[in-house]
Amino acid sequence: MVGGVFVAQRDLLKLLRSHVLAGSGLTAEIAEILTELFLAGNRISSQEHADAEGYVPFRDLLAALGYSPGLLSRRIGWLCQRRWAETKRTAPGIAGGLHGNCRKVRITELGKGIIGPVWQTFDKLAERLLAGISPSDLAVHYRINEFISDKLRGPKFWMDDSETPG
Repeated sequence: MVGGVFVAQRDLLKLLRSHVLAGSGLTAEIAEILTELFLAGNRISSQEHADAEGYVPFRDLLAALGYSPGLLSRRIGWLCQRRWAETKRTAPGIAGGLHGNCRKVRITELGKGIIGPVWQTFDKLAERLLAGISPSDLAVHYRINEFISDKLRGPKFWMDDSETPG
């Protein structure tokens, strides 16, 4: 089962690089960040919680993407240099536990113009890949993916292999 997930992920990433991102000038990492911001900014299904201005807290992107804070910060800086994204300081909030030095980010119109065609190509690819699969099977697939994602975002105790023979 795990081998199948690995092979599917590997094959999908190859296809994303060779067809979806081809000609865009984007790496998979940059495209992933822009896509998350694009989905959040357009109120399309996304894990992030964009505010009324379309800004997403860095910590939400960190949780969704699994990047190190330094890597994400460098990538966001790169996007801002190109004016594909913009950042600002968050307001301190007691309930959210945010400090005044935390930042949030949103995609710009220029960034939407860069990632929009990539998203459309990805959407067409998804339609082709899922064609012929029954709605009930798609629903099961969706629930399994959500279950896996929830586990991956949850406490890490289930990864403790201290009792596994070495």
